[in-house]
Amino acid sequence: MSSVTEFARNLRWLPGLLVLVLALALGCGAAATATPRPAAPPATSAPAATASPTLAPAATAKPILAPTLAPTPVPSAAATPASAKTDVVIDWNITALALSDPPAELGRPSQMRQLAMVHTAMHDAINAILGKYEVYAVKAPALPGASPEAAAASAAYAVLIRLFPSAEAKATLDARLAASLAGIPDGASKTDGITVGEFVGKGIFDLRASDGFNAPGSYVFQTAPGAFQTPPQLSPNTPPYRPQMCCVTPFVLKSPSQFRNPGPPALNSAAWARDYNELRSLGAANSTVRTAEQTAIAHFWIEGSIVTWNRIARIVAADKGNSMAENARLFALLNLSLVDGFVASWDTKFHYNFWRPVTAIRAGDTDGNPNTDADSSWTPLVATPNHPDYNSGHAVFCGAGAEVLKGFFGTDNVKFSFRTASSKDPEGQTRSYQTFTEAAKQCGDSRVWNGFHSRSAVVDGLEQGRQTGLYVFNQALRTR
Repeated sequence: MSSVTEFARNLRWLPGLLVLVLALALGCGAAATATPRPAAPPATSAPAATASPTLAPAATAKPILAPTLAPTPVPSAAATPASAKTDVVIDWNITALALSDPPAELGRPSQMRQLAMVHTAMHDAINAILGKYEVYAVKAPALPGASPEAAAASAAYAVLIRLFPSAEAKATLDARLAASLAGIPDGASKTDGITVGEFVGKGIFDLRASDGFNAPGSYVFQTAPGAFQTPPQLSPNTPPYRPQMCCVTPFVLKSPSQFRNPGPPALNSAAWARDYNELRSLGAANSTVRTAEQTAIAHFWIEGSIVTWNRIARIVAADKGNSMAENARLFALLNLSLVDGFVASWDTKFHYNFWRPVTAIRAGDTDGNPNTDADSSWTPLVATPNHPDYNSGHAVFCGAGAEVLKGFFGTDNVKFSFRTASSKDPEGQTRSYQTFTEAAKQCGDSRVWNGFHSRSAVVDGLEQGRQTGLYVFNQALRTR
């Protein structure tokens, strides 16, 4: 993987500066084919073209067992697990977020699957030893006295080394694993923890091997008013971003369409006219109505949601003094909700195939609505992503993330601040929030103000995200 090669070359400093990175993270805040949209898979099974393993929602997944694991003989003095100097869950969260193939995918939704796999592996490995929460899918027999820290690090490594098998990535991951294990005394506790982690990590990877993520994508462009078209900054008929994600087997949801939204407004409706005219005035690059604060907010939330919501979770977890086991559950639930939100959003997007604002406003005289005046030169504040408008994926992710954090911490009333930067705002900003819901709503508003999405796409996206996050929180990784 040449792209991983380049990435790894740029990150050779990671192991040596991990503590500094952690401190900063906690403180800062193919051509289109003539094939129709693929049919969604059965509710709890992988696509029919694959053989095994079968996937099921976490609440009903059949655990993977390892009856052959046996504890290493050990003197009684070494039976107590060693305490890690830093939280291994946070360390590997940062490590996993830094890995992407190709590097352009950093912060993109495709990383959500990667993070969900890493964090479910760490959660299941820790709980094979501590047993505080239900496992997601992989149940390894407990080895008395095994180190949960060694298990967590080895589980994360076992997932990532299979996702990123190049020599360069391996060097980075080997260094990170060595750093994680260095604080744990040698002995049977450490060895048994590694054994548990390796088994669980491989089990999670194997479980997702045939989930449809690597299926080829295809898309048929339509020409009727209201149909999605490639954004104008790209070559005509450039295929949209990963349409096959509409049909990936979810991690927890029963099916991709479980919370499918009702659909965008009819083009001849008053609701569409309201959405259209709000976008035309507030989302334009040369808007005289959008305030400086709204423009700043639009730029602030450009960052990929997986980066943002994992950062928020790290900040709040540190403030609340989470234990390692609590962090394992928190980050697994968060990333499960984000990846299933991605699948749910892409199901909705490619079911309705609704045009983007930049297409709609330039062709406003074709929608049959007397209250939508065309503007053939209209340009959004930020160049439009290459996938349909309805619903807003960003809104879904923010709604899901907020709902999980609200559920985990038992309240929405949690104050936090964090900082983001982007190519549109290289100096960055720090913003503060009183609740998770406030942050999610502002995230949604930002997609209107940068000209990406209609208000209906945002409102319904937030609701789909809320439903997804609530379902994941209620169904997965419950207290025993």
